[in-house]
Amino acid sequence: MSRPWMPLYVGDYIADTAHLSTAEHGAYLLLMMHYWAKGKLPTEDAQLARIARMTTKEWANARSVIGAFFSADWKHGRIEFELTEAERISAAGRAGGVASGEARRKKPNGRSTVVEQSLNDHGNDSPTIREALPSPSQLQEKKESILAVGRPTRPEIEKSFLVFWEKYPRREGDNPRKSALKAFTSAVHAGNDPATISAGLEKWIALNASKVGTSFVPQAVKWLHDERWKDALAASGPAKTVARSIMPGSPEFEKLYASLPNNSFQRSLMTRSEDTGQPYFVPPEYDATAFSPESQ
Repeated sequence: MSRPWMPLYVGDYIADTAHLSTAEHGAYLLLMMHYWAKGKLPTEDAQLARIARMTTKEWANARSVIGAFFSADWKHGRIEFELTEAERISAAGRAGGVASGEARRKKPNGRSTVVEQSLNDHGNDSPTIREALPSPSQLQEKKESILAVGRPTRPEIEKSFLVFWEKYPRREGDNPRKSALKAFTSAVHAGNDPATISAGLEKWIALNASKVGTSFVPQAVKWLHDERWKDALAASGPAKTVARSIMPGSPEFEKLYASLPNNSFQRSLMTRSEDTGQPYFVPPEYDATAFSPESQ
């Protein structure tokens, strides 16, 4: 079946792809156009890279982000719906043409046709071309139902990301927020529950509290790409005591600071907390109750 044009809902596309880079936009559009023309996509990475006009390395870097819009076998729910609609409308047009031709052959003057009459005669039980075409409201309902299936909206994702970002431990070095949001969005589009990601982060912090504030805390974008929340949640046994945060200047902070050797690593982290005004996470291996105000 020839499909010379492809429907593209610009508002929906922009809302769903705001996190894509320029190259990823081009690759995604090329894949959609191939899907529309051929009715499907191949599943081999080499063929997908050629369709996307990318090198093997470029495709490897972009695959997880672009693949989030497709199922595991590279099916696309929205395109499948539009292909079905296009075929249905085309079939209705063909049926109407056949009926019109038959009517002309039977009628002496060859002018009025059964199809033309049926468009004005709703008492006819046979489907007409006009009846086969969905109304604007029906199209909108179908579009909304497709968009709503299993995919949080962009505002919902950004709200969940803010929760994640507030919890993410500070690290030595940069930690780009924009890249983290992009990785978080891709993870959610891939079917991961935002609440599960945040829960995994909390457990990861509990298991790695001594790394907080150091370069051993990975950038959030890498943490998300590596799906480390899964490793943390799958860790055997209960998590260690959850790391508590204390603010510089508090009695607990001052007493803990005074108890540490001058050249200790943890004391240097506490000094950095004082300089930046950020909270200090008490490692689980410390007996935190020994440094509480009540114990003074």
